[in-house]
Amino acid sequence: MASPGFPGKDAIFEALLGQVLLNARLDADAIWQPDGTVALPDMVDAYLDRIYSMVQNPVFAELYRLVLAESARAPDLVRRWHDQVVQKYRAEEQALVDACVRRGVLRDSPLTELFSLSVAPALLWMVGRRILGKDSPYPLEQVRRIHRGMLLDQLQPR
Repeated sequence: MASPGFPGKDAIFEALLGQVLLNARLDADAIWQPDGTVALPDMVDAYLDRIYSMVQNPVFAELYRLVLAESARAPDLVRRWHDQVVQKYRAEEQALVDACVRRGVLRDSPLTELFSLSVAPALLWMVGRRILGKDSPYPLEQVRRIHRGMLLDQLQPR
């Protein structure tokens, strides 16, 4: 059944993907500063502030669940969104991280090689919370503290 202004379920789904997740995207250029003017702990804290704000947002968590559920039903739609939105952002962020590595602001490490993996602890927290609710074995404060330590360990120039 179509909704006013939308010809069908796929159009509604596509609009949700385009609006909510695009609005939730991180501004990588506001976080990763290759010129060295921002201290690494401050860049990591800004990055984590944005990530944890996003994964704690019930709308984002619900849309994440919806993407997982609908990906088998509408694979072309999900692939198009992934290629046009997610991959574009990841490429922008990776280019900034690579520039930080070239200038010695970040250490060349397995994490900087594929920086999109850096969100894994936050996503693990969000999935655990979705599945187990308040009984999740991953307290947010602990996950974020450990996540910060992991990032600093992998990114700190030596």
